[in-house]
Amino acid sequence: MDNAADFCQLSGMHLLVGRYLEAGAAGLRWRAAQLIGTCSQNVAAIQEQVLGLGALRKLLRLLDRDACDTVRVKALFAISCLVREQEAGLLQFLRLD
Repeated sequence: MDNAADFCQLSGMHLLVGRYLEAGAAGLRWRAAQLIGTCSQNVAAIQEQVLGLGALRKLLRLLDRDACDTVRVKALFAISCLVREQEAGLLQFLRLD
């Protein structure tokens, strides 16, 4: 949890959401989604930050449209971590999907 908070304080989440979820290489996309999910899992403050960055919309797009199976699996993992026990995330998910 401390590592996830430090990562966010260093603007790591901004890079993941702003750059790496839309990278040309599938390996970068799935690793970004995996890291978003891992950092967000059961940590309300990080979930809120990631949701505020617009990650859910991008993750849903990856889940629906990405050609790489691994990217889609990791996007689903990240989505589940963002909405788990997070009412704002669940409402945003329902609105977007």
